Amino acid sequence: MIAHCINTDSLIINTFFEKPEEKKYTYQKIKKTYGPPYNRERYETLDYILVPNRWKNTVKDVEADEETAVDADHNQV
Repeated sequence: MIAHCINTDSLIINTFFEKPEEKKYTYQKIKKTYGPPYNRERYETLDYILVPNRWKNTVKDVEADEETAVDADHNQV
């Protein structure tokens, strides 16, 4: 992914914002339980938003939304 960003002059914009752990993860390994502890045994960040470098100032916020009612193992970003 880093090579792609370099070749296309893009940024992984998720990494530009300081967020609590529960707003960073986009994938939940065990769907039966929600909430803490927010660790790599239960959660991962697998989904990223790539933005062309020239548009980086237009993005004001990026976070995962665990409360959106979607029946999936990935959270909305």
